[in-house]
Amino acid sequence: MQRNTATDGYHAINLYTEYFTSLARNHNIKLMVGYNEEYKRNLAFGATARYQLDPTLESLTPNNDFTATSASVYNTINEWAVRGGFFRANYDFREKYLLQLIGRYDGTSRYARGRREVFTPSVSAAWRISEESFFATAKPFINELKLRVSYGTLPNQLNNNSYPYIASMPTGTTGYLFGNQQGVIVGAPGLVSADFTWEKVTTANIGLDVTALKDRLTLNLDVYQRETKDMIVAGMAVPAILGTAVPARNAADLMNKGFELAIGWRDQVGKDFKYNVTAVLSDYQATITRYDNNPKGNIGDRYVGEKLGEVWGFVTDGFFATDAEAAAADQGQIWSGKWLAGDIRYADLNGDKKIDRGTSTLADPGDQRVIGNTTPRYQFGLNLGFEYKGIDFTAFFQGVAKRDYWVGGNYFWGFDSEWSVPMVYHTDYWTPSNTGAYYPRLRFGGGGNFQTQTKYRQNAAYTRMKQLTVGYTLPEDWVRRANIKRLRLYVTGQNLFTITKMHKAFDPELLGVASYPLSTSVAFGLQLGL
Repeated sequence: MQRNTATDGYHAINLYTEYFTSLARNHNIKLMVGYNEEYKRNLAFGATARYQLDPTLESLTPNNDFTATSASVYNTINEWAVRGGFFRANYDFREKYLLQLIGRYDGTSRYARGRREVFTPSVSAAWRISEESFFATAKPFINELKLRVSYGTLPNQLNNNSYPYIASMPTGTTGYLFGNQQGVIVGAPGLVSADFTWEKVTTANIGLDVTALKDRLTLNLDVYQRETKDMIVAGMAVPAILGTAVPARNAADLMNKGFELAIGWRDQVGKDFKYNVTAVLSDYQATITRYDNNPKGNIGDRYVGEKLGEVWGFVTDGFFATDAEAAAADQGQIWSGKWLAGDIRYADLNGDKKIDRGTSTLADPGDQRVIGNTTPRYQFGLNLGFEYKGIDFTAFFQGVAKRDYWVGGNYFWGFDSEWSVPMVYHTDYWTPSNTGAYYPRLRFGGGGNFQTQTKYRQNAAYTRMKQLTVGYTLPEDWVRRANIKRLRLYVTGQNLFTITKMHKAFDPELLGVASYPLSTSVAFGLQLGL
């Protein structure tokens, strides 16, 4: 029988005050200052009793002698707190020139004294060019033109440990009995860093907002550069003689560059036909600019210059045509078994007459190269809609224009073990009569054929119709007699089709067979207003 109790306490204080004034009607000033405080404490307690005299009794104590072998208890306590002040100052002149200053001073309990506080300022400005006198000749065509710039920093102190700077000693029991009980042990604490401090994310952004052609055309563009400094990452590798895990450190920086673009068009043809189109496009790439914990440049770890999502692998050079050709090739470091006709032949990129991984470092990667990147590039969306005499239509497409991906397991390879159940996609294997096959010769476990390589790089770009809706609203004259204000019939479909070159066993949006299969649905409905 178990008895458990838990409390989750959280309190927050948010105080702020604002002040607004106008000077000479043209200068508008708005000030805000505030204070924030949060405290969270989790407490859990429980007891388990065994060998009960009467399991129907609710109380544990008269039902059990509570010896060490018949009962156990647990208790956990966790807490954290943050506290800070902030301010914001806004200024605009005739709503033409706009300026905003923001500052925060924050402290957290997660770091040691002297490292808990951080000040992060931000500034942004905008210029409404369309309000200038020299823009008057363009005003009939461009209703609004605004240029925006901003630069600022935000702090981040969240991680999985509320006390990362405090060394803790592990406890447990031995495998030996002392009397009739296992011995209790307390282990030596691991190493921690007392220099933990906030991660800081600094963003520089330039933007453009345009409204033109009598508000029918809209355009919003943002180009940004975001740098994350002092990221908490694993510590530098040290000899195993240290005897404990290496402490994490603020030892990495990341640079992210990208853009976001949205274009919309809304118009009307005659009295009855209205339509709209909206398209969005975004892209980004992130690069490691500092990583102190990999001085050797191991390609299995992060390293300076790495673009996040990049994949190292081998370049495929076709299949071995004969057993003799396979035996003559030196691919023993990849797989020590017997290579045969129909197995994958890898390209010797460094010219040393063998296929290997070298030391798997940037200086000596062997025959490995960066052969792709899993980062989704040029993500887009498209909204279409129109209304005509009670008929309404909306459609939403989304997708990714560029992405590499590698998949595995029997969902991709088919016969990867004697327990595999292949699908209909797994029939094109190499045989002496099918030398132009997609898959290599059949081998349980793949031999050396399942290496990450260029031949099986998947094009995970896709376009998917996420939603399509067609509706019809009956004329008011038809439904008024039944005291109905509005009656609309509609049909809507989700995930109706996908355009992709991805392997048919995988979904390019989910990219994993562990995810619940994507379903296509069609629904009919009625909306009634009385």
